[in-house]
Amino acid sequence: MEAGSFCWVELATPNPAEAQKFYKKLFGWEVQQPSDAKHMYTLFARGGDTVAGCFQLPEELRKQGVPPHWLVYVATPNADAAAQRAARLGGKVVRSAFDAQDLGRLAVLQDPAGAVFAVWQALRFAGFSAQDDNAFDWAELITPDRKRASEFYGELFGWQIESANERGYRQINNGGHGIGGIPAASERDPQAPPHWLAWFQVVDCDASVEDAEGNGAHTQLRPSSLEGVGRISILQDPQGAAFALTAAV
Repeated sequence: MEAGSFCWVELATPNPAEAQKFYKKLFGWEVQQPSDAKHMYTLFARGGDTVAGCFQLPEELRKQGVPPHWLVYVATPNADAAAQRAARLGGKVVRSAFDAQDLGRLAVLQDPAGAVFAVWQALRFAGFSAQDDNAFDWAELITPDRKRASEFYGELFGWQIESANERGYRQINNGGHGIGGIPAASERDPQAPPHWLAWFQVVDCDASVEDAEGNGAHTQLRPSSLEGVGRISILQDPQGAAFALTAAV
């Protein structure tokens, strides 16, 4: 996985069992349970390819106001150095770098505006092995200060962030490839705290939203057409984690 690319996404939820049922129905994912019963981390897979992770959001974090969420990971050659650099650039180290068994090394960070993300230094596990239908596709940074965010992430990961259209949308490029974006103020909820929003690609956005609603999801943005992208929608799963869907037309 190329450094600076999104390499993994995981769901922090208060009820993993119910969340797993929801995403199995929505995306057709399989749930791979760990062999160690004490290990609470599970994997979502699709046709044998790993697509995401899932773990129980600790009660102490919920009491501190941390909501259910999807956490995006960015590939880095050195998680410790990335965490130190983020702190020097005005970010915060939420959790210092640590080993995830022999799979890799990670750190959880917060940008200057408060959006939380993670960095991943791959050892035995590089990240997701599928990025197409019913898998992660894109990530958007919801932030009130796009200039500061562009400076922070540009210095941290070497991203090139540039205007993409007349609506003021800024595209995040890594190594010449578009991997995400930063919406303009007019396209985001002013009440929403800074956060990263994970997007998943589906075949039929409208049908997927209908399925999600039928299984307890709440729709924040009804399916709509976006020029140059296709059909899009933003939802909250039954436990409250926000995510988005996109489908080409």
